[in-house]
Amino acid sequence: MVMQNIFIIAVMVSVKQRYLIIALLILAAFIWVIVVLEKKRRIRNQRKRLIKDRPFLSDDEIYVQFYSESGIPKEFVLKIWYDISDALSIKTDRGKLRPNDKMEDLSAWDDGELTESNMEYYLITNSHSNSNIELEDLETIDEVIKFLAKESKIQLLGA
Repeated sequence: MVMQNIFIIAVMVSVKQRYLIIALLILAAFIWVIVVLEKKRRIRNQRKRLIKDRPFLSDDEIYVQFYSESGIPKEFVLKIWYDISDALSIKTDRGKLRPNDKMEDLSAWDDGELTESNMEYYLITNSHSNSNIELEDLETIDEVIKFLAKESKIQLLGA
């Protein structure tokens, strides 16, 4: 029914009007693409500014400052730390990340689309149980590390 109405309208308008309608549709699509791209750029730049002035921490500093008292082995923490930044295509120094950084904020570092599916795949392949964990349930790097440590049966101190 809708297609019939569009066809009737198309037949009723002149050739000049058809070209005008096509040009307006192309212009509207172009404007929409520019608005979407600009919004992504602003969000990405805003999130980059959040960690721009953070001091860079070496792998040892990250472990000592945030995880040395947790009971999680250093190699385990750093493997996950690097895997998360790789899965989310983070294009900055990993040493500027912090355990309380939210996964949704980190996803903005990718120049393409959200690479959340990479992170979900990573969680599924590294989880040793049948728990139905969703990425939304793990908001920060710290939560991912502790979840996978628990799944790997690593005894956490203070837990």
